[in-house]
Amino acid sequence: MIWVQKGERLIMRGAVAGVAALILVQAWLYGSLGKTHLAALERLENGDPSEALAVLSTASGPPGAVAARGTVAIQLTNLPSAPGVRVLVNGTPMGDFGRGRVNLIVRTGDIIEIDGSRHQGQVILRVVAAGGTLDHLLGKEVTVRGTVNALTTRP
Repeated sequence: MIWVQKGERLIMRGAVAGVAALILVQAWLYGSLGKTHLAALERLENGDPSEALAVLSTASGPPGAVAARGTVAIQLTNLPSAPGVRVLVNGTPMGDFGRGRVNLIVRTGDIIEIDGSRHQGQVILRVVAAGGTLDHLLGKEVTVRGTVNALTTRP
């Protein structure tokens, strides 16, 4: 009988320790420290576009592949956020303006569009940062009223 009680205590302590470890790991991953160390994608999505380009430049690939890329940061100017407004790159959704800003890394020749079809009302967006091959977009404004408007077109 004593062995059964000791076994139950051991199982209970193991379960409590496991739950505590799970909570600690989840809290660590929820904070920016864990995301920075474990997920490079977080840096690409929410970081400075120049940092994202630096992360990509360390990746292996053919010479000159990074030079054909550019960074763009698009920000809402008339609203704090608009989750229904999306950014499309070559027709594929790459982010929304739920936080008021979207950072992108795109290649030369990619078509960047703003999809406002899910949002009621007018939305004004401005390119607040651009680098690489997309320097010419800096300061460009786009107004969307329930439609899809192109920010860039194919050359």
